[in-house]
Amino acid sequence: MKEAPPPAVPTSGPSPAAAPACKAAAPPADPLHDPTPLTAQQIESYQRNGFIKLKGVLSPETLKHYAQFIKEEVEGVRLYHDQALFKSPGGGHTPWHCDQYYWPLGSSKTVTAWVPLVAVPEDRGPLQFAAGSQKHDLGRSVGIGRESDKHVGAAVEAGGFEVVGGPFELGDVSFHSGWTFHRADENTSSSWRNVMTMIYMDRDMVMTEPKNDNQRRDSRDWLPGVRPGEVCAGPNNPVIWQRGG
Repeated sequence: MKEAPPPAVPTSGPSPAAAPACKAAAPPADPLHDPTPLTAQQIESYQRNGFIKLKGVLSPETLKHYAQFIKEEVEGVRLYHDQALFKSPGGGHTPWHCDQYYWPLGSSKTVTAWVPLVAVPEDRGPLQFAAGSQKHDLGRSVGIGRESDKHVGAAVEAGGFEVVGGPFELGDVSFHSGWTFHRADENTSSSWRNVMTMIYMDRDMVMTEPKNDNQRRDSRDWLPGVRPGEVCAGPNNPVIWQRGG
């Protein structure tokens, strides 16, 4: 992958103004608007491996504050391709897959932020990445499920890809490319695994003709009014960062 993420990683979250009924105390600062600088070594690691996990991007206080809005007001808030991924106690494993299979997007200039709202020890099923897999087609045309688990899992093993995982402390955030293959174990704990994800794309990203039912659904849900060949500049897709801006 030739492109690199911007030198400052944006973070996103629901605004307190969108949930006036919630009486949670405000966090001590405004960390969602503070950039997280990346070193040259971190950028090179992301380009090589297709993912990176950063320690302490958000404080436990900030996550606790915004978790209340997400839980209480989620039915009234809809942000472009932000998703709440809550895996219940006993929830099954997440098969091998890559996210960009689902997106009708014209380039690989995408990145997903995986933001746990709780600590994710091994028994809650943290993400696992196949390092460097974003550069290889290990099953890009296969949707998530038993087939992808079998096909991609075999390709990861045959190709000798290192599988990198490990627990997430509260405040840790990982970022992965749209073509990076990843999975997660089942949640064997007695607690929910609560995670928010935010998907970012190039400002000039062009929508492509959907290639499968999942992409057709995504085009309707996340790119309303945008047609194939047009820049993904719909009402749900604000520019949240630009160089020199």
